Amino acid sequence: MNTLSINLIVEEKSCLVVGAGQVALRKIENLLLKRALVTVIAPKAIKQIINLSQQKKIVLLERAFQKTDVRQFFLVIAATNKNAVNKLIYEEAQAAGILVNVVDDPPHCSFYFPAEILKGDLQFALSSGGSIPFAIKRFRILIDALLNSPDWHAWLNQARILRNKILQSNIPEENRNCIYDDFFSQSVQSSGLIEVQKLPDSSFQALINELDV
Repeated sequence: MNTLSINLIVEEKSCLVVGAGQVALRKIENLLLKRALVTVIAPKAIKQIINLSQQKKIVLLERAFQKTDVRQFFLVIAATNKNAVNKLIYEEAQAAGILVNVVDDPPHCSFYFPAEILKGDLQFALSSGGSIPFAIKRFRILIDALLNSPDWHAWLNQARILRNKILQSNIPEENRNCIYDDFFSQSVQSSGLIEVQKLPDSSFQALINELDV
């Protein structure tokens, strides 16, 4: 695979989606979840996308795509049902040095969307480089089921507290992993399912107190 796995920050970045059907809606919702500034261009839009526009969550331009449309955007997604239009969007974005994804058309993408599993601030991403998205979609469902725990929020909070405490301490680098291993072994169970659990307050405080010694 010749792709680089990165987490791209799109918050407050201008992103363009060309197309306004169901496929485009999924991409729009994903961008909004990441707090991107979304503009949609399409001659016609489905009701859900019109509603987003009326709620001022997106900018909707109800017209055909024009060559110069891509130039002001950080990222572009082509989600029309016309191959010629999608190809034109790709070519214009590539020429302008702008990240572009043509939905379900790997040769015309400079990046791919992975399948995501979100557990609070914890993000798992799965990708096949665009080659077998149907399998990745199903693996996401399987892995999500394995990460079966109601306690993710509390566990993540403890993990953050522990890391911040260690970063503020004078504990040698070689000893830090031992502390992380101790926390992980106490709080993460794996027997078919991967389950995290908040440590009892007393156990967690004892672990923290050890850092003050």
